[in-house]
Amino acid sequence: MSSFHPGVPQPGEYNHSFGGYIDKARPFADPIQRLNEQLHELLSLLRPLDAGKQLYRYAPGKWSVKELLGHIIDTERVFAYRALRVARADQTPLASFKRWKPLSPLPLPIAARR
Repeated sequence: MSSFHPGVPQPGEYNHSFGGYIDKARPFADPIQRLNEQLHELLSLLRPLDAGKQLYRYAPGKWSVKELLGHIIDTERVFAYRALRVARADQTPLASFKRWKPLSPLPLPIAARR
């Protein structure tokens, strides 16, 4: 099985607003391996949390760990969909993704509150 090594994007190959994220990823030669490592790191942080700690908010109106994780998952889906559109050379305009707009905690489905 061969490794996937996409190389380092050069300025001009990406929107400048994503430069900070790209700079953080530069040290990792194999992004797939790094994603795998991050999964294990995240699971080691989240698995020990009981239900009370998952839903704990340190202040009113702040996000719980569970809500934050749901937001990260939703955002990842948006970026995965955008990557799919790029990979298919789809020229249809994309809906805006207002990442700078302040978000309020999203209500969790009842099953996720348990």
